[in-house]
Amino acid sequence: MNLVLQRSVSATGGVLAARPGASAWQGVLWAALAMVIWAAYPVVTRASVTQTLSPQDLFALRFGISAVLFVPYLAWRAAALPASAWIKGIGLALCQGTLAALVIAGLARAPASHASALVQGVIPAWVLIAGAVFLGRRVRRGSARGVTLILVGVATLVASSSAFDGQVVRGDLMFILASLLGCGYLLQMRHFRLAPIAAAAFVAVYAATVFLPWYFLSTDHPFARVSSSELILQGLYQGVLVGFVSFIALNRAIAALGCMKASAFISAVPVLTAVIAIPVLGEQPPFADCAALLLITLGAVLASRVPHDAATPPPPSVYEHGPTRLTRATRTISGASTG
Repeated sequence: MNLVLQRSVSATGGVLAARPGASAWQGVLWAALAMVIWAAYPVVTRASVTQTLSPQDLFALRFGISAVLFVPYLAWRAAALPASAWIKGIGLALCQGTLAALVIAGLARAPASHASALVQGVIPAWVLIAGAVFLGRRVRRGSARGVTLILVGVATLVASSSAFDGQVVRGDLMFILASLLGCGYLLQMRHFRLAPIAAAAFVAVYAATVFLPWYFLSTDHPFARVSSSELILQGLYQGVLVGFVSFIALNRAIAALGCMKASAFISAVPVLTAVIAIPVLGEQPPFADCAALLLITLGAVLASRVPHDAATPPPPSVYEHGPTRLTRATRTISGASTG
């Protein structure tokens, strides 16, 4: 799902530090809220995309509603945001919008647990690999072990899928491609140094501006096959909770706890998704999937660890504002924290 913003800075060379005076308990509650929203997202989406709503319907709900919620923010910050920030938002929207489309389409084919594992769980590996290959960054030994565990977990999960259903493999490949786009989004966030909420607003508004006209012109009867109760449920979950509330919860959690403590909660998302999918969707993962899920989760934790010498952030960027500040890292990209 979005791709995962709580690590967008630390994953690419930045540190989000806790705000002095912020309540730790409030931070825990905000982090738990973001964790539950993201963990349930693949389950809620798969329940609908395999029954009534099409991927296009869900994409329209996701970005149409969140765009409406973010427009007042952009209007309020319009004078403070430089013209270059509005242009940079286009690249962010391309990555995040395509990522969301791939995840929704993949959930029409593959289990919900695969989405969390292969998107959030694989992004740390992509970030470290990109840092080593394109930026010449040195990968720490612990991070290298994490990447190895992630790759073994991915291979196990895809091999297990191919033994049962080729359709699931296609969904898994969509998730892996989505994780690569998530890496691209994080690298842009590091380079552009936009405030996370501003980036989320650009993504929602730009994606809705491009997609919604085509959607309503090409669909004779949008949402005609779905009941009003399901439409309300998906609208609230896709557009309000995932597209808007999760970003607020994330920023509040990082302001109170700091990036590393907040990201510890998010590391549990793949496992929690698998647990939620059992009673809701009846998706009981086979032993191979469980082993792969644990490998990917453990690998993501190892790959996302930040060295202790990266804990002190330097002065903020001119693009920063609000309760959470985006800061330039004193460490290398090998200390990435994503997911």
